[in-house]
Amino acid sequence: MPTPPALIQAGRAGWPNALTAGLALVLAACTFFPAAPTATPPPADTASPPPASTSVPTGNGTITGRLGYPSEIVPPLTLYFENADTADVLTLSTREGQSAYSKSLPPGTYHVYAWLANFGLGGSYSAAVPCGLTVECADHRLLPVEVPPGGIISGIDLLDWYGPPGSVPLPAGAGVGSGRLEGLLHYPSESISPLTVYARSVTTGETFLTTTVENQQTFVIEDLPPGVYHVFAWFSDGPGGAYTQAVRCGLTADCTDHTLIPVPVPAGQTTTGVDVADWYEQSVVPLP
Repeated sequence: MPTPPALIQAGRAGWPNALTAGLALVLAACTFFPAAPTATPPPADTASPPPASTSVPTGNGTITGRLGYPSEIVPPLTLYFENADTADVLTLSTREGQSAYSKSLPPGTYHVYAWLANFGLGGSYSAAVPCGLTVECADHRLLPVEVPPGGIISGIDLLDWYGPPGSVPLPAGAGVGSGRLEGLLHYPSESISPLTVYARSVTTGETFLTTTVENQQTFVIEDLPPGVYHVFAWFSDGPGGAYTQAVRCGLTADCTDHTLIPVPVPAGQTTTGVDVADWYEQSVVPLP
């Protein structure tokens, strides 16, 4: 049945009221449920980075190095560390066979050297050490060593025992005398003709000698300035013999090294066991 016009009109008249009521309900709901909170970012870290360290090293520095000696064993030594500016000296004692050292020192510039007991022979850290201590290394001046605060300076090797007299500072009150060396004479024969035995300074070339009589089996060379020597001998009509690595080896067929052995002669002491026995390589025997 068709809707009467009066009802249609009444319904149209009620739409605005219904719409208004619906909007009111929506607004009421929005006020009942609060809006979700908004996250606030944390404040930026404005702390300054720690300042870079500006501390300066302080305290003593340290010198280290090797110990050497022209012999099979390094003897007991006294090491000297002399300040190049003030002449103050600090010392360090080492034991027999010791091959390295370490010494704490106030900052400064130092000369480093060593002496045997009784100041018989001196060695040093000199220009000849970094040169290689070959025959061509003739500069035996002590090298200055700079020791910084808190630093470690390595490679200060006490190896130069070949400098001329006076190249190693002698501590106050120390006296230096002469030394001597002695050894046996061997020759591949039933008898030994008279010989001239020589001791020649490795550093200066200065040569000292003694003569023997027929069948003499020992020798002594006295009044030698402290130093390092090569020892050899000649018959009046040849050949020549020497104290070489082959002698120390035992002069067997396997002993093929015939180089001369440097022999240290400390002041006031006798160096023994310098046996002239190698007559098998004439090219290594120095001429008189």
